[in-house]
Amino acid sequence: ISIVELTEEGEKDFQKIYFGRPKAPKIEETETPGKKRYYFDCSINQLYLYFRRFNAGEAIVLEPESLRNEIIAFHDKSKKAYD
Repeated sequence: ISIVELTEEGEKDFQKIYFGRPKAPKIEETETPGKKRYYFDCSINQLYLYFRRFNAGEAIVLEPESLRNEIIAFHDKSKKAYD
């Protein structure tokens, strides 16, 4: 199971971006207003390809840590390309 926390803007993008969208069998409210946790039971690769398209801070991978690190590395490489 993978867990991704989405902001309200992240939820809007989740609804708009159809291609490769994973199914979330469980969604729960968090203690932080405007954020929800989405639980996914799909491949790490599908989640990586899907969520790397989101704007900064809209989708935060909580688990697994390996996917979280892959997303961070992807955005670090993008930032370095612009430096």
